[in-house]
Amino acid sequence: MATIVGYYENTEDGKAFEEGPFVVVPLPYTGDCRIEVQSEGHVCPILPDTSIYVEMKRMASIGRGEEERMLVVCDALNGMVKNGEIICDEHGVWVVKEDGDGTP
Repeated sequence: MATIVGYYENTEDGKAFEEGPFVVVPLPYTGDCRIEVQSEGHVCPILPDTSIYVEMKRMASIGRGEEERMLVVCDALNGMVKNGEIICDEHGVWVVKEDGDGTP
């Protein structure tokens, strides 16, 4: 199950990322939430790479409430990491792995 992490929560201990590098972050004052990702050298999760947003857009068509949808998408992204479809590149950024022809 996807992990929910507080907005600007210090995650240096790594416990928030036991399920994978992607977490759900509730946004203050709005009631919305978004998916953020673990990043080397940062004390809290950050916004993901554009290639991840493309993948999230493909997944977001499932009919659920906002938080429930983000939890499902977050689980799917962490599953893609486990399957090697999302990788941490040489710059420490989580990206969708490209095929041999340069497309994700």
